[in-house]
Amino acid sequence: MKVQDGLKKVFGQEGFTLAEVLATLAILSLVVTCTTMILGQSLGIWQTTSAQSFSHLGAELGLHYLARDLRLATAIVVPNDDDPSHNFLKLKRGTREIEYSLENSTLTRSVNGIKTAVVDDLKDFSVQKISRRTYSISITARVEAEEFQLTSQVSPRTAN
Repeated sequence: MKVQDGLKKVFGQEGFTLAEVLATLAILSLVVTCTTMILGQSLGIWQTTSAQSFSHLGAELGLHYLARDLRLATAIVVPNDDDPSHNFLKLKRGTREIEYSLENSTLTRSVNGIKTAVVDDLKDFSVQKISRRTYSISITARVEAEEFQLTSQVSPRTAN
């Protein structure tokens, strides 16, 4: 007795029909399509979340730099309250002259004339004197179509 004859007796058939193969391929392609769609949506959500997280971290870093320099400043120059932009800051820390400005959506920090980009994709930043010894810092950033704002209040240790 041949092996093929034994299999024929056990299963009662020799192979799959064309209809069975086509039905299996249709089901398999449906499963692969659904899996691909789910993975594609998950990747899109991951990319959006990563971009938001990166932008938020960048804005936090910019706020940290501004707050630290303000806290340690020996002299501070902020715009007048009549100036609606409020998006620059000049200060001194010891012998260093530091200036922050918003140029083409990038917060730049200039130390003794050497510019460094601190964070990109900002809509606005402002520094306002709210009392004799307290300043308010506000950073507005954007991720795609959404905006968020971070604020902090700082009291310099020795500045005017």
